[in-house]
Amino acid sequence: MLKALADALNAKKDALYELSYNTGATKADSWIDIDGGIGTFAVYQGKGRRELPNGKLLIDGDVEALSRGGTFQGLHVHTSLQGAAVHINAFNFPVWGMLEKLAPTFLAGVPAIA
Repeated sequence: MLKALADALNAKKDALYELSYNTGATKADSWIDIDGGIGTFAVYQGKGRRELPNGKLLIDGDVEALSRGGTFQGLHVHTSLQGAAVHINAFNFPVWGMLEKLAPTFLAGVPAIA
């Protein structure tokens, strides 16, 4: 899903440049903000695809023996968070700032309020 969103943002890049120009941003500022944001978003989608499992659990480390005979063992796992992520973004790079916050939020599987 993150790749599809990055591709959709890339396809609308000209409209984003026009909006950015209308705010008074320079071409260099717009390039860093828009292309940098989409690039950062794409990096997160790649990391998610390569490093995260397809299931709902992320195993952290190996099974640990917690008893002398090995009859009691433990394993750390990470699961999805409950709740929502609330993001407050700086005004100077609105696209990049928000995309770098939304990408890990989407990977975590929680809703976002911006």
